[in-house]
Amino acid sequence: MRVGEPLSPEETARRAPLWVALSDLFLDTEIQAVHYEGILKAARSGGFEPNEVIGILNEEVAPVLGFNLMQIAGEWAMFDPDWVVSRVSARLATKPARHLLKLRRWPELERVLKGDSIEQVLAAEGGRKTPNAHLVWWVLAAALIAVVAWHL
Repeated sequence: MRVGEPLSPEETARRAPLWVALSDLFLDTEIQAVHYEGILKAARSGGFEPNEVIGILNEEVAPVLGFNLMQIAGEWAMFDPDWVVSRVSARLATKPARHLLKLRRWPELERVLKGDSIEQVLAAEGGRKTPNAHLVWWVLAAALIAVVAWHL
């Protein structure tokens, strides 16, 4: 696919369930087994390899939904599936499938995709909240410091 050309309807239909499943990683909630199960199901039914899933996550979904992890009160229930598909499709048709800001490596998802049990991954993860919740606090702290310094 070249920039400016939309995905074929067949490829969009193949990727759409994965885009929707991956969108759960950008909610302002704790990542749970049901999220990983949905991603695994979508990846398997679409015939995606683990490295393809991570590439789609970083290059197609993160550029569209990464903003939610930076908001103080981001979406926490769920993204509308039709909205996710239309936004990701639109972005791919107009911009390169690259995202300069890599939000993170997603090691837990990589482990699940490679066959580790979801229970083991979640236990090792320690019930962490959103993947970049710590980043939000650093951004807020930096903004607060900038405001205080400005007024001194």
